[in-house]
Amino acid sequence: MLTNTNTGEVAAINAPRHFVLSLLASDIPAVTAALDRVGVTWARLPVRFPFHAAAIDPLADPMRRLTATFQFDPPRWPLISVATGGRVDRFDG
Repeated sequence: MLTNTNTGEVAAINAPRHFVLSLLASDIPAVTAALDRVGVTWARLPVRFPFHAAAIDPLADPMRRLTATFQFDPPRWPLISVATGGRVDRFDG
């Protein structure tokens, strides 16, 4: 059982029995040891930032303001949106 950590969260649920935890680096050894003890298969993702975690939320508004200043060219090759399943012909803010 995981105990004594208030620094992590389930950052994403990708499929049944497949999820992403976001942790402080200092908590990784304890959490992975607990997962090992209960037989959970895990892999550490090679990312430097908590893209799916609440820790990144304070950056949302500054990032929106920054990207609102960008101008995007139309895609050079066909793109399909994972959100809509449709073709993306241009990028808007």
